[in-house]
Amino acid sequence: MNHFTSYEISLIDKGWKKTNKNVYFDKSHIKRIRVCAYLRKSQEDIKDNSLKLQLDEINKFINEINKTKSYEYEFYLENSDIFKEDNVSGMQGRLRPEFDRMLKFIEDNPGFYGVCIVYKLDRFSRKLEDTLSFITLLSKNNCVLKALDFEDNGDPSSALLRGMLGIVAQYHAQNSAATSIKGTIKKVEENKAVGLLPFGLISEKQKNSDINIKGASNIIIDEAKAHIIKDIFEKYALGFSINDIINYLNEHGYKNKLGRAFTRQNIKYILQNKKYNGTYVYADPKYIRKRKYDNGVKKPEYYIKPNAFPKIIDDDLFNKVQLILNSKNNSHQLSNNITNNYLLTGYLICGVCGKKLHGWSRSKSNNKKYYDYVCSTHKNNRTLCPTKRINKEYLDNIIISITTQILNEIIDLSKDDFDFLIKNKLQTIYKEINIIEKEILKDKDKISRLIDRILTDENNTSLYNLKIKEIELINEQRNIKLNDLNNKLSLTKKELYSFINKIKITKETLLNNITSTKIIIGLIIDKIIVTNETISIKLKDGLSNMGA
Repeated sequence: MNHFTSYEISLIDKGWKKTNKNVYFDKSHIKRIRVCAYLRKSQEDIKDNSLKLQLDEINKFINEINKTKSYEYEFYLENSDIFKEDNVSGMQGRLRPEFDRMLKFIEDNPGFYGVCIVYKLDRFSRKLEDTLSFITLLSKNNCVLKALDFEDNGDPSSALLRGMLGIVAQYHAQNSAATSIKGTIKKVEENKAVGLLPFGLISEKQKNSDINIKGASNIIIDEAKAHIIKDIFEKYALGFSINDIINYLNEHGYKNKLGRAFTRQNIKYILQNKKYNGTYVYADPKYIRKRKYDNGVKKPEYYIKPNAFPKIIDDDLFNKVQLILNSKNNSHQLSNNITNNYLLTGYLICGVCGKKLHGWSRSKSNNKKYYDYVCSTHKNNRTLCPTKRINKEYLDNIIISITTQILNEIIDLSKDDFDFLIKNKLQTIYKEINIIEKEILKDKDKISRLIDRILTDENNTSLYNLKIKEIELINEQRNIKLNDLNNKLSLTKKELYSFINKIKITKETLLNNITSTKIIIGLIIDKIIVTNETISIKLKDGLSNMGA
């Protein structure tokens, strides 16, 4: 499409007027409209959608529009107004960095761009709901979307066509993803290379550097590296720690896949990788990859294929290593549960070196565990600080005692405000009493008026007297109910005051509710500075005079 429709021009004109409503404009001049261009190419795109082609077509469109001089506008595009992305899916919505940067700029600067131009509508977005919401966002900020493959006349047929194009784009993206899943599984069934192969495995194509081999090639063992994998598994099965294995590899000058020294993460990944045992696992529920965006494709089912790769590690050795890993993971979880009981972690500061103190457990020859707080310098084996270990139970008891005292002081100070709290608690009773009292006052006023009428209208005295008696009878019932409510109010007040006066926080209460106590300590204590001789507690603002 080498033109704007009259509807698109009307939107551009409307946006221009909103943006420049306070600017005087001579009709003899041309209105300059700044445009932005969004270019996107995904992995599966062919040359027809190259970034260069897209930009050339957009520049060609702008030049042709300006040459025709059919409109009172001149459109211009600066290099800084081009937002382009390569190898990015249109299903990602605002997770596309350049696309999100463009939309944020438009939101922050309404009217700066009068038009956003894209080569095709599916370059803008591949999800129908996203396309519609992004078009609305542009419109709110006085910017019109122009897709070179779409003519918007503002009529129902244009809206229908836009929806159809969006649905087609969405179907294409979802179909590509589904096809990719099927293709992956087919390659695995044929023992072909799939994705990135781990350290120690290589495809024939890579080994021979033969660019003439078409399609996926067979997987083979890279003997130059496979012996490193075997060493790692064998040493771990013999009881070597991960750090021991790293030291061994570094001493022999072995490097990882990136040509760097091995790390703990590298070793853990290798020891858990089923590909070394020849097994390919697809969509393993234990390792669900969290997608940053939803492509609408049904999640693939769990698929496992033994002997999909040549085995570097035999079944016995691999299974033995997995048992050791599982046992160590379980013991690590237990130690985490213990550290969760360190109440003061995060609040303790060493008064000598200023570092934080952490929970630390140790065992002695009698198999008894001891729990302490220690300075970070001890824990991380750096230059040792003179601050010694502090027994966890001893320090926890001191802080809980002070916390208990502060909480009880807060309760005592707050008792003056309990009248207000009680009134809120008894609001329903107060409201009912108030309504009855108002009705009684109204009826007294009615009786007063009826008495005045008796004095001026003697012929209807009996009728007025009858009405007075009816009102008095109703008021008697109201007074009975009012007395009942006042009695109920008085009793409830006494019960609440009695309950409030009995409130008392004890150390046992806090010790029996560790999770709540951690939260309370965080609300009361800012930091605790400790040395071998002293413990200094800094409370939160407003609590500095408590617990002294």
